[in-house]
Amino acid sequence: MSLGDIEDQWRTINDGWTTVRVREPKRKRAFNSERVRRAEQRARERWQMGSQVPPPFPHELRQREAQARATEQTAVLREAARKKAAENARQRAEGLLLSCLTPEQLATYKEHKWFVVEGGKSKTKYRVRRSDHMVANIDVLKDDGKVSHRLCCHLAIGTVPTGDQLLAQKLTLEGDEDHFLKTANRHRA
Repeated sequence: MSLGDIEDQWRTINDGWTTVRVREPKRKRAFNSERVRRAEQRARERWQMGSQVPPPFPHELRQREAQARATEQTAVLREAARKKAAENARQRAEGLLLSCLTPEQLATYKEHKWFVVEGGKSKTKYRVRRSDHMVANIDVLKDDGKVSHRLCCHLAIGTVPTGDQLLAQKLTLEGDEDHFLKTANRHRA
């Protein structure tokens, strides 16, 4: 086989987010139209004699394989774009949270992954913890600093980045504490 037998074929895949050009080497073949016509005629005759589904012709098989490859490549591109978007959203949410914390809250958050918020109405202290599961991540603190009980109130987990969850909890405790306490589930310490 010489280099003249290979022809590069470029195909563009666009899934709505990303466009990728894919090079597919394709061999040039000598085309025998009479042979192909006879093979297609025999396939039609077999089908007319009782076969339920007509057999695919060779060019149809190549088209199906190309479509399957394109579908698989598109799925890979979409998954990569989804992961990249989720990571960007997580980083932006973390940056927004850090910009809204006071210097004292920022220091404890960086060291321990929690910060203390003072309730807007009752002046009760709440420790908002970052955790993997986000269940009951708010500790209600007594005057001596011990936990009296825990609260669980958040947006749909998995749809909103954790940094945005923590910031929403902080702002709601500071601004609308009564509504937060009515909505939140209570858990024992």
